[in-house]
Amino acid sequence: MRGYSEFALKRYRKLIGDLPTDELLKANEKPLPLTIRCNTLLIKPDALVKKLEKKNFTLKRSNLGDYVFFVRASSLPLGATTEYLLGYYYIQDLSSMCPPIELEPKGLVVDMCAAPGGKTTHLAQLAPKSVVVAIDIDRHRMKSLRSNVQRCNCTNTVLLRADARDFNSLGIEPDCVMVDPPCSAEGVVRKDPSARGRILKSRIENYARVQRELLDVACASMKSGGTLVYSTCTLAPEENELQVRYMVEELGMRLEPLKLKWYSPGLTNIFGERLDKDYKMCGRLWPHVQNTAGFFVAKLMKL
Repeated sequence: MRGYSEFALKRYRKLIGDLPTDELLKANEKPLPLTIRCNTLLIKPDALVKKLEKKNFTLKRSNLGDYVFFVRASSLPLGATTEYLLGYYYIQDLSSMCPPIELEPKGLVVDMCAAPGGKTTHLAQLAPKSVVVAIDIDRHRMKSLRSNVQRCNCTNTVLLRADARDFNSLGIEPDCVMVDPPCSAEGVVRKDPSARGRILKSRIENYARVQRELLDVACASMKSGGTLVYSTCTLAPEENELQVRYMVEELGMRLEPLKLKWYSPGLTNIFGERLDKDYKMCGRLWPHVQNTAGFFVAKLMKL
């Protein structure tokens, strides 16, 4: 298929087989469905629907919750409405809405790679009486994070520009941690076709190393009994199931079942390497199965 590295095509066929690979590549040619998340900090879902329907929007609720909508038709660009500017909704892929739902945030919540703020604002919405600490190292991306937090009226959110790998120096013990780290991003091909040519062995290895550094800190900092949700927008098992195995075998974490029921199971045969059946509790979203971006999510508890 046009644009993919030879490395990527061989990996897909070895990992999931020829027919699923063909279906995956075809699905990646199609645009993602447009979805929005109603910001219940500022407006109720039914009230938002009425406002947008008056502007000739056609919305359909998704199975993720009564505040998540497919946009079937719109008279204006989604980012150009008064309702958007007022923070009444966030434009967000379905896959990216899953990690906050799975985390079920409470107490002190930390989002370790927060910008531009989709998951941060969702966490703040789900746990308005909790404190959400949103961390990101990139100065320019922090501007987007700050703008989105302010627009969505997330008054329970504290922003911190820092390297999350230094989090332990703060002496904070969170109850819940979200780790959605930098990744090889092969799951975003439907939004960014240029990502096809960046699926390379060296990129996967480099991102996997940074992810482990972040997970070392996240797991060490958490309270016993605390919850961590790990997610990526890549299909590479080195950045997904194998990172979860590292947390379970090396960092004192226990894999937990996911709340949502629409995922494909985690992989337990990775290029011939067998994992325990428990790793099926991880969740995968495939473009050709769930009609989303390629995505991975896992929930763990600190023992």
